[in-house]
Amino acid sequence: MNLKSILKPGLLVLAALFGIVGLALFFIVPYLVLKEVGKEDHLGRNPDGSLNIVMEKFRAPKYTILMEVWAYNVENAERVVALGEKPRVTEKGPYVFV
Repeated sequence: MNLKSILKPGLLVLAALFGIVGLALFFIVPYLVLKEVGKEDHLGRNPDGSLNIVMEKFRAPKYTILMEVWAYNVENAERVVALGEKPRVTEKGPYVFV
């Protein structure tokens, strides 16, 4: 017996085994992940009445939330519309909301 005749069936069996395991994991892993995420992926309470982990993180985040808004004022709007002049724009802001 030569080495190729021994390795070829072994590699085919190994490839088939990996294929079967891969297909099984392709269907099983997403199901398990969705099942686990579904347990904690909502704002609410635990069965014992305490706040769940998502609600706790929502109530006291580890970061500061800022919203910055810029407004722009067209100073010569009438002349832009009537005569097609280039608009003179001034920036107002930023207005920061914490």
